[in-house]
Amino acid sequence: MMSDNLYQISIDSIPLNVVVYRYIDNEFVIVDFNHLVEQTEQLDRKSLLNKKLLDVFPADKEFGLYDVLEQVYQTGKTQTLDKELYHDDRLQGWRKNTVVKLPNQDVMAIYEDLTAIKQLEQEKDRRQFQLEKMQEIARLGSWTWNMLTDEIEWSNEVFKLFDEPPQSFKPTFQRFLSYIDDADQPALMDAIDQAIKNKSPYQFEHWIRLASTGRSVYLLESGKVQYDEKGQPLMMFGVVQDITEYKLNLDQLQSLGLIIDNSFNEVFVFDAETLKFTYLNQSALKNLGYTLDEVRRMEPYQINPAFSSRQQFVDELLEPLISGKKASVIHETVHRRKDGTEYDVQVRIQKMQLSGKEAFVVMANDITDIKKQQKKSEIAQARYQTLFNLSPVGILLVDPATQKAFEFNVTAHQQLGYSAAEFADLTIADYEALEQPEEIATKVAQFKVGEEVSFTTQHKTKTGDIRDVMVFVQLIDLYDHLALFAVFQDITELKRNERALETASLRFNLAAEVGSMGVWEWDLETDELIWDDNMRRLYDLEGGQSIDHYRQWRNMLTPEDLQAVEGSIDDAMKTGAELNTEFQLRTPKGREKHIQVMAAFVKDDNGKPIKMVGVNWDVSQRKQYERALEEYAYIDPLTQVANRRQFDQTFENEWRRGERNQSPLSLLMIDIDFFKAFNDSLGHQEGDDCLQQVAKAIDSSASRAGELTARYGGEEFVVLLPNNDADKAARMAETIRQNIESLKLPHPDSSISDHVTISVGFTTADFIDQPSSHTPSQLLKLADEALYQAKKAGRNRVCRN
Repeated sequence: MMSDNLYQISIDSIPLNVVVYRYIDNEFVIVDFNHLVEQTEQLDRKSLLNKKLLDVFPADKEFGLYDVLEQVYQTGKTQTLDKELYHDDRLQGWRKNTVVKLPNQDVMAIYEDLTAIKQLEQEKDRRQFQLEKMQEIARLGSWTWNMLTDEIEWSNEVFKLFDEPPQSFKPTFQRFLSYIDDADQPALMDAIDQAIKNKSPYQFEHWIRLASTGRSVYLLESGKVQYDEKGQPLMMFGVVQDITEYKLNLDQLQSLGLIIDNSFNEVFVFDAETLKFTYLNQSALKNLGYTLDEVRRMEPYQINPAFSSRQQFVDELLEPLISGKKASVIHETVHRRKDGTEYDVQVRIQKMQLSGKEAFVVMANDITDIKKQQKKSEIAQARYQTLFNLSPVGILLVDPATQKAFEFNVTAHQQLGYSAAEFADLTIADYEALEQPEEIATKVAQFKVGEEVSFTTQHKTKTGDIRDVMVFVQLIDLYDHLALFAVFQDITELKRNERALETASLRFNLAAEVGSMGVWEWDLETDELIWDDNMRRLYDLEGGQSIDHYRQWRNMLTPEDLQAVEGSIDDAMKTGAELNTEFQLRTPKGREKHIQVMAAFVKDDNGKPIKMVGVNWDVSQRKQYERALEEYAYIDPLTQVANRRQFDQTFENEWRRGERNQSPLSLLMIDIDFFKAFNDSLGHQEGDDCLQQVAKAIDSSASRAGELTARYGGEEFVVLLPNNDADKAARMAETIRQNIESLKLPHPDSSISDHVTISVGFTTADFIDQPSSHTPSQLLKLADEALYQAKKAGRNRVCRN
């Protein structure tokens, strides 16, 4: 090996592959390389040293490295060959080469094996493609908005939702607003402003009118803001979903949306003897949040929560390197930042000689986003597979070339009487009963990508039975190949009986509208009920439990809901309209559920209703969501006490109650002393924690029935005390002041105390001894003036106006 003096540092200390070439007799000859090259290329030193490059690596010519070596040798200018595929009979992989010319005219190539990264990129592309296909099927579009450049990116499905050809123009925020009705725009802007201000997600519903059809479509916009380290908004990302069906009281589609962030490479060096850090690059320091001086006093296990001690770190991770069993160790772990947050990393550790001393060199790659991506993909795949396998209709993915199904659900092969292994060997012609193989091949060849085709045909079972089926087929592009996506449903019984056909058709149409929900029939003449398995699951029926008659079902409803439902049934019977209503029930397991019902009548030849056919589905979660939204409108999200809106409403009500009952009403106005200085000194996170603890202490102090604590704005709070005269209000105010002081929250920039204190001003409206000429706003003003007096008098005190 050449002298290290030629390179200034030992090339074995470089944690990348390094090879030195010399141009001899119009050929490049390998004259030096580091140990990492032997490991990467799986060749020993004898197989490489002083060999012609193309004799050892003949594919370097096609790979492009040889031409770059010649150009650098001739021009002396450094060049990079970025992420190209190398392939020969021995190995293949993706390489990134940086080529420089040395002072002695040799040429040095420094390269990385990027195969794993390339595979991740290809996997990301594949998953992105699957995501777009899923979005297309779910009518769900995703978007990102760069708030610094005003650049917006829409997925293809967003363009379709806005009735535009996919990727036909570059979206901007103003272009987006042009689709929204003028009356809806202020509310949308307010929702976005609140999301930015409160650092919380937002949802906004609006309607648009499609230019091509004139049809009105309701959309649900959901978004979340990404901030920089200073808390400034950078990006907003989210999804848009067609909720027109939901507006018509149908089941709401679930949104999905996935965004992948870039990761950063980190480099660490720590001493092999002391295990103290000696060097971290800027990416590592920035990601961990430490200064170099701080981290030099630390050991690697202290940033890795997987290890509780130095010894555990040495035994489990470094021992193979120390003993020489391995040249490098690669594993996935977690790093902990200075602020306590954690992120996933993949690390590669090697033992090297640096400046005459043994050291461990670590290269770490932040894989947090990849982990999240993989987890979300696994969840999405699991959900898809569950729905796929539990579907009551046969679902196939068929290779158009072989006409064999390469993926299918249980229903597909069981309906035809075959095992899964048997069905996998069948072609379409093996179970198609009406068309010959030549006719099938012609029909398959005529399918176009994206075109949906439906038809009825007959299938032959393993035992020879002929079954009527309804088939839905679409030719789809699965990224790397085409496939026929086919869904078939056995409709034999529908063909056999016209009445059954009408009933089952109605059940199918209703089920198609609302999704996989419970389907039922009610015979109006016999009072008998027929429920499918989904209805039984919906009503928590187990074992031999059954609801066979309408009178049994009536007993599950509350008297109020039963009266409302039966009134709706009578109205539907009189008008001939469909039944669409909700009710609440208690199941045999004691669970309360909110149920949505849609139904229609089946009539005989004379127009007399003889059956009612309908569907039920559980809307309990939607009801909870609506209640949560209503509660959210009256609660301050940071402190979890009442917000200004709830205070204003309660204040008006209590004022009128005091006038009516001639009972006193007291109002406390509270301000945290020197809170701005607290925020400036300790930061907004500590400021938020302070507001939360102060609010909790105030609310705990004023906890009797009717008393209300509310955040009035910023660091100001108000306490409403009905039926409390001035003396009681004074005692309450002093109690609250003492309770806040007893929290002992450190306040380094207060000029009156070492801890957080408050100033309180209060006033009382006495509707007996005082005239009722005052208004609620005047009482607020008096309390505010009293608060000003408390501050002027030195703070940390109570004053009355």
